[in-house]
Amino acid sequence: MFDEALLVPLIADIECVLGQDEVSPEDRRLAHWVMLGMLRCLFSHFDANDLYRIENLDAEVYGRWSGDYFERFRALMSR
Repeated sequence: MFDEALLVPLIADIECVLGQDEVSPEDRRLAHWVMLGMLRCLFSHFDANDLYRIENLDAEVYGRWSGDYFERFRALMSR
């Protein structure tokens, strides 16, 4: 189940960690691992050969995901 109320502070926390002047390699790897896990869930949801589905991913939520959240993840992945 997709929970925006948990995703928003998660993104803010990752932005805080990766926005520091000195980020340890361990913290960077952990942040990237979390983000890749989130992206994998979305990709699996839309993969016709994958049985994984996000129950409450409707068009409105997906619109916010594919716009704001995805772009924020993309920017963070490049840090």
